[in-house]
Amino acid sequence: EQVDKLTLHIDIAGKINRCIREFGLRDLGQLEQDLVFGDAGAKEVINMLRSKQNLSEENKLRLLIIYAIVCPE
Repeated sequence: EQVDKLTLHIDIAGKINRCIREFGLRDLGQLEQDLVFGDAGAKEVINMLRSKQNLSEENKLRLLIIYAIVCPE
């Protein structure tokens, strides 16, 4: 039973990691964090939107909302 649970856990973790890589979520998360802490700006947001064509509409919107909150001007 424990081996089955471990196997299931490894399978789920593998699928999550595949999604993170496939959709570029690691880079997106890092950019969001950099925006919040003032280490990134409009240039980085534009580069992300241009280079990551497979970002979902929700991820693009969240990124733009974070940018708007951090840089209201």
